[in-house]
Amino acid sequence: LTEGTLHMHVSGQTGFVFQEPHRGFFAQTVWEEVAFGPENQKLGADEVHKRVLETFRQVGIEEKLWNRSPFHLSGGEQRRVALAAVLSMNPSVLFLDEPTVGLDGPGRDMLINLLHNLRSHYNNRLPIIIISHDSDFIFRLTERVIVMDKGQIIADAPWSMWSDLARHFEELEIEVPSGLQAWIRATGCEVPGNETEVLRELRRRREEGLFHEV
Repeated sequence: LTEGTLHMHVSGQTGFVFQEPHRGFFAQTVWEEVAFGPENQKLGADEVHKRVLETFRQVGIEEKLWNRSPFHLSGGEQRRVALAAVLSMNPSVLFLDEPTVGLDGPGRDMLINLLHNLRSHYNNRLPIIIISHDSDFIFRLTERVIVMDKGQIIADAPWSMWSDLARHFEELEIEVPSGLQAWIRATGCEVPGNETEVLRELRRRREEGLFHEV
């Protein structure tokens, strides 16, 4: 990591889910879409079949959708298919580009629950990098935030260092997450304990649904 830039050392493949998932689709069925990656990794038929079923289970794609066209699904279902297509290739890092674009409230909540479940499934061994302007969405899923302006990194901190992040949010006219606003009001703008304790408390409140929209 150098000033204003971010360098990542990644072993293996990276997975990228587009802002508009349907733009990456090309297969006639959901099954073929998800199987395409493993097939092109030169895996045997049995292993491809196993990976497709496993990723369907991970992201909650029901059997009734397997032979449907991915182009004829709802926005939330398309997100699931796009995630499955990437996860079936066992990436070492997962990138999500503006994942809430086009989703309604229930679709957004579905995606949050899905990503929480994926993090638990991989036991935090799969880094998930979310590129988004939706600060509430990011707050509910992440611990570390990188703020960029005009292609340069201007802040890189955990949510527990909220005072620094909030300052940059204000400068860039980014809405401070409602859950973080609630935390600030509840603590009287003073963070008790050390950074590790605060981060643990933020995570606990977030996972238990103790942060509410304001």
